[in-house]
Amino acid sequence: MRTLYVTIFYTVGVDLTARFFPPGGIVDDLLLNALYGGVLGGIGYGLVVRGRGMVSGTGIISRVLQLRTGIPVSQLYLVIDGFVIIALGLTFGWERALYGWMMLFIWGLASDYVLEGPSVVRIVFIVTNWPEAVADVLMERLRVGVTRWTGEGMYTAEERAILFCTVTRPDVEVLRSVVAEIDPAAFVVIGQGHQASGGIVRPPDLAKVTVAAGEAQDVA
Repeated sequence: MRTLYVTIFYTVGVDLTARFFPPGGIVDDLLLNALYGGVLGGIGYGLVVRGRGMVSGTGIISRVLQLRTGIPVSQLYLVIDGFVIIALGLTFGWERALYGWMMLFIWGLASDYVLEGPSVVRIVFIVTNWPEAVADVLMERLRVGVTRWTGEGMYTAEERAILFCTVTRPDVEVLRSVVAEIDPAAFVVIGQGHQASGGIVRPPDLAKVTVAAGEAQDVA
């Protein structure tokens, strides 16, 4: 539904605004058009993905491959849309194709920066009274591994469960909402990390997650 919304909004927006601009661009310089087109397009794409939406076409393929392989969007764009640029070069000449490749590269860099910022992963610490329910929902919805250990509050002298996991930047808002659903009083700290490797992702068990989340909410 989000993809459909973005596609309709984007199509209508282009049709409405195109009439106010020259067909060949604001300026005749292809280099400037490629540079600013890549920057603005990449920022727009990044904002759409951060809003948990998706642009139709090759954008869907790039996003699926990024989630499954961890390869940055910029590299996936160069590979997938690169074939489109090759067809452009064969049809309209290689000068415009080279400008297209440059715009594609800048587009990918801009979208990566909007999605991930200067770092690649987000490190999350969660202090909660419902560790099992929170961990189950995180593993089910975000498909990430979660580590638990026990800590002691120095002020209250009470033992509390501490959960640790790493997520990508687009999943930060989802993580916050998931934790708030299960334990509104949870203490969540999110930091920046450059790279993460390894870890275990548990196979989905929707029934168990649903029951655990429901029990935690009922008790709360």
